[in-house]
Amino acid sequence: MRCIQWLDDDSGFISGGWDGAVCQWNLHPKQGDPKDGQEKEPNPQYKFSLKNVNFSCVANKPDIKNTFYAVGTDKSIKEIENGKEKLRFEAGVNISQLVTMHGARAFFAGVAEDDKPGSIQVLRYPWEKVFEVQAHSLPVERLRISFDNSVLFSSGHDGVLCIFDIKDKDPKGKARENISIHLSDELLIPKAERDKYMADIDHLKSSIQKQKDDNESRMKHTIFTREEEIKRIEADIEAKKVDFENRKAALENAKRESERVYNEKLRKMRADHEAELARREQDYADKQEADNQRYQELYN
Repeated sequence: MRCIQWLDDDSGFISGGWDGAVCQWNLHPKQGDPKDGQEKEPNPQYKFSLKNVNFSCVANKPDIKNTFYAVGTDKSIKEIENGKEKLRFEAGVNISQLVTMHGARAFFAGVAEDDKPGSIQVLRYPWEKVFEVQAHSLPVERLRISFDNSVLFSSGHDGVLCIFDIKDKDPKGKARENISIHLSDELLIPKAERDKYMADIDHLKSSIQKQKDDNESRMKHTIFTREEEIKRIEADIEAKKVDFENRKAALENAKRESERVYNEKLRKMRADHEAELARREQDYADKQEADNQRYQELYN
């Protein structure tokens, strides 16, 4: 799907796509009654297809439902009536957009050539090129015309939005200058029903406020309970911290006492060992001396 154009009475629309098909659709087609011999109305109502053509824009002929215009990649403008091509205008360039003025007396066509700037052609029916306006540096992407045919809007691939004033000797809006809108003095809703609605609204607002107050009270109670729980947990943590510190101090004292007892025992063992060693050395010396004396006696 590349483009959609609504009919003037919004009873349907025209669509064009890159599959080479242009269709006219009815929003509420007749279903028909087989008992009365009435067939179901086809939808789309009309379909026009061309091979190897990508349609980029469609435009309906004002005030005529069964006639519309289509442009695509074949560098032409086609007038299609009841699903069949009625007239063709060879533009010689790719036309990406097409809009019609009131009565289809004139057309604005947007040029979309890759190697050319995006210009806007003004055409007079039946397909006479009046003049051309240089609007964009790149291809034209969209063309739209105001409801009263006084302003033309153009946007292109160059990121520029152009607004043109249209000077028409027979503008579409001239017939509508004297149309005025009269405001009704009647109330759309009776006063009693309106008062009932307002009372319901006040009651709902009161309920909402009461709900907010209840929620706020419950929230405060919940916050107070959670804060007390946090204080209790913090107190437990502090008590356990003091208990752990006391246990640590007791363990350190027990460790120092064990080290003292061990060192004292080791010192005593060393002293006993040294005394025993000295005693044995003395016994050995005394024995050596006795052996020497005996040897001298035997020798003499």
